[in-house]
Amino acid sequence: WRRVLRFATSDGIQYYSGTLPSDCGEPGRMDDMDIKTNVAITHVSRLFNQIASPSLFEHVKLEGASRALKLFRRLSAAGPNGPRQWIKVIWDDDPRSTMAQMVTGILRLCIDLQGFFWFHPNRGAHFRNRKSHEKKMIAHIPGDIHIFRWNGAVECPTLGTFLRRASATLRVLVIMGSIICDCEVHMPIAFPSLTHLTIGGTTNFLKSLGPTLSLAELTLHGGDPNIISKILAPERTGTLRVLRFGNEMRVRASSNIFTGIHYYSHKGYPSLTPWTSDLNHPALRHLSVTGMGDDRYQTIQHARSWLYLPFRYISTTRFPMLDTIILDGVLFGDAEPTDTSRIMLQRTSDDFSSAEISEI
Repeated sequence: WRRVLRFATSDGIQYYSGTLPSDCGEPGRMDDMDIKTNVAITHVSRLFNQIASPSLFEHVKLEGASRALKLFRRLSAAGPNGPRQWIKVIWDDDPRSTMAQMVTGILRLCIDLQGFFWFHPNRGAHFRNRKSHEKKMIAHIPGDIHIFRWNGAVECPTLGTFLRRASATLRVLVIMGSIICDCEVHMPIAFPSLTHLTIGGTTNFLKSLGPTLSLAELTLHGGDPNIISKILAPERTGTLRVLRFGNEMRVRASSNIFTGIHYYSHKGYPSLTPWTSDLNHPALRHLSVTGMGDDRYQTIQHARSWLYLPFRYISTTRFPMLDTIILDGVLFGDAEPTDTSRIMLQRTSDDFSSAEISEI
């Protein structure tokens, strides 16, 4: 029953990888409806109440100071048992600077917190008003946390101190935003358990990134187009199986150190490709592309000549193991922007110029 109810009240967020539906171009779920469903389930019977009550607190999204205060009072009154031990992930995206103070109080009461999501992208006066409160808040995040996602500005010493404290247990790390850095020296931080790493908006974090011997998935957004060559090194890529990046990134021949790559393309024109004529990979088996741009195609056959353009240098000589390419986010006719199609290109000759194309 616990497994069934978890599926019934899923919010669509992949907490294990720190990924939101919007990161993949997918619409988000209706959080309020999920909560109402979960509450309704607790009223079915005593057994369902016992099973469903913990999931009400498992992933806590704070929406406003009043809700945060209500949760703080509930946790304070409950003692060490009950909701305090049920909270696994805290999420806050309220823009007000006072939220950091409220979250700090809640963090003090959590017993088994495993994930923390913070969405405060504003800089300037907004950041100056809240940075001292955020520094204190970060200091109260447990050092044995598994998932940490930070979307917003943060000072380098504040972030570095936390990451050094949590480096042994972090499995998922997402840094999206500005790292304000005036440091003269950076001590590399090793992340022995890190499997998923996402970096976007800044390259300052790379100055503190040490060995990541367990890294399986790496996602890079925006920023420096040469970040791939800067971050890829044997001490970071020995176990890497998935690489996601945007069409503004550059892939060079020296980057051929993967057994699997997932090419994640942000909106752009298909003629812009990071795959160059000198790139080759003898073991690459999986390649998928999302966000193929705003172009629309009348028919699937009409789309072939355009969709293969980014991959015109991929041939059996350079990529002998790569026979299929999956394209997500392709628009046909008058379809709504959210009603996209998934297309498969199947190679039938030396390259993909005459590939079989089908919708899957």
